[in-house]
Amino acid sequence: MHDSRSAFAQAFVRLTEPLIFSRRYLTLSVLGLITLLLAWQAAHLRLDTGFEKQLPLGHPYIQVYKQYEKEFGGANVTLVAMRQKSGDIYNAAFMRTLRAATDAVYLSRPSR
Repeated sequence: MHDSRSAFAQAFVRLTEPLIFSRRYLTLSVLGLITLLLAWQAAHLRLDTGFEKQLPLGHPYIQVYKQYEKEFGGANVTLVAMRQKSGDIYNAAFMRTLRAATDAVYLSRPSR
C-alpha cells in the first residue's frame, strides 16, 4: 500500500533541500536577520495588566466604583466607616470603639 503523505513529503524535501542547504550563507543571513528583528521586537514588549479591561462596566457595583474612584483610590482599598449616632465623636466610648476597629484592621493577618 502506497502512502500519499510520504510521497508528498519526499517531493517537498527534494524540492526545498537544495534551495536551503545549497545557499548556506544566504540562509544563515536571512535567519540571522529574522532573529535580530524578533529580538528587537521582544525588547520593546511592555506588560499591560489591563485591570480596567476586565471590569463589566455595565454592572451597578462597577458604576459605583467608577463614580467614587477618584475620591477613594484604587479597587484594592478597604474603607471602614464609623458613625456616632448621637453627639460628637470626641468621647471615650467612641474613641475606644474606633481604636478597636483600627487595631482589628491594621493588626489582622490576611488568611492564607
